[in-house]
Amino acid sequence: MHTLDVSNTAFDDASLASLPRSVVSLIARECEELTPAAVLPPLPLLRLLDVSGTGIGDALVASLPPGLSELHMVGCRCVTAGATLDHVRALQVLHSYGTDPAPGVLDACRARGCAAPAAGVLRGDRDWYWLFELLADGRLVHASNDMNGEVWVTDMAASAGKGFVSFTTGRTVTTLAALSDGRRLAAGLYCSGDVVIWDVEVDPPVHTTTINCHADCSILALVALLDGRLAAGYNNGGVRIIDVDAGAVVATLEGHTEAITALAVLPDGTLASGSGDYRYRYTPPSGSRDCTVRLWDVGTQVCTAAMAGHTGSVSALAVLADGRLARGSNDHTVRLWDGSTRTCVSVLTGHTGGVSELVTLLDGRLVSRSGDGTVRVWDTRPAAAAAGSHAAGTAPMVTLAGGLPAPHALGPLPDGRLACTGGDDVYMLNVPPPVAYE
Repeated sequence: MHTLDVSNTAFDDASLASLPRSVVSLIARECEELTPAAVLPPLPLLRLLDVSGTGIGDALVASLPPGLSELHMVGCRCVTAGATLDHVRALQVLHSYGTDPAPGVLDACRARGCAAPAAGVLRGDRDWYWLFELLADGRLVHASNDMNGEVWVTDMAASAGKGFVSFTTGRTVTTLAALSDGRRLAAGLYCSGDVVIWDVEVDPPVHTTTINCHADCSILALVALLDGRLAAGYNNGGVRIIDVDAGAVVATLEGHTEAITALAVLPDGTLASGSGDYRYRYTPPSGSRDCTVRLWDVGTQVCTAAMAGHTGSVSALAVLADGRLARGSNDHTVRLWDGSTRTCVSVLTGHTGGVSELVTLLDGRLVSRSGDGTVRVWDTRPAAAAAGSHAAGTAPMVTLAGGLPAPHALGPLPDGRLACTGGDDVYMLNVPPPVAYE
């Protein structure tokens, strides 16, 4: 036996102990019958092991063979700070977010050349976190998908991320946006059409305004415009421009025939809206009619371009440092568009699931997260494109993390790390530095 995949089965401690010595690759994700007592038998050829989401503990870590090169133990909460990987000298890739070995263990792995992106975790005790927003002062806002709409504002500079305040909106939060004044936060609510505004500079946060924009519709996307107003995208295909200070909708942009699933603002103030079937965010929908991105002159309320190309719903938008627009889709690709020429200049492929989140890094790179459970970093800088070490229209890419569960959310932190949801936890991931090009 060379490769064995027993994910989501009743594979247990006894089954593990009975494996033949010939196994090279073992994938036992989400095998709930594996316990802290589980140990590996002698497996001298084992190179890949994935026991993410299981109950394994320090005993299994101690039994890892020295020749193991790739280890996935995401969300293994029975592994303690007493576990060590010093004996696994061949380890090259370690995914351990949501698992708690001592910090020195990860540092030692990195010193030996092992890629170990985990760099901390915020333990949750609520429903799944699924939204992030970064405030101007560096605090991270994260919301759960519970019916009460609980939102946390966390000071990531505080010890272990414990300096937080929270509030409740009263209904599931579908989207968040920080307003340009730096102190107010807007939250869109499910099945009400409401946008609620909170002052998060005070402790506890204070609810200041509720703006009803469209009864009986859900807001799926919010973005702050350069002039301080908000744009809100709805599941009926409409985009509404909101004057927050006046508490009113001042314009409606119409043209999409499917839900507005993503919004972004270009450097010149142009609003970009992505559309598709929001019910199928992670896999390609069948029969979705509108998979376009539209560009809007908000002042004149005119659509200046409708950009096609994707074969699945547009599920994420991000603006690169040079003004290019990145579009993530359920068709598993990311397309980069030149906003001035309205042309696609690059198609990034590699994901095997729908692209659900895009964020840009300060150094010009792009990060994507997908329904395939991976986080990938794409070197979209012009210098990388000109380097010529890859095919035209592509970009150098590294897989930062794998095996992550849905729902998906990414948030860049001021210190260069990425915050990443993982069920009811928030993981902090180290991002490798960019390659230097001559």
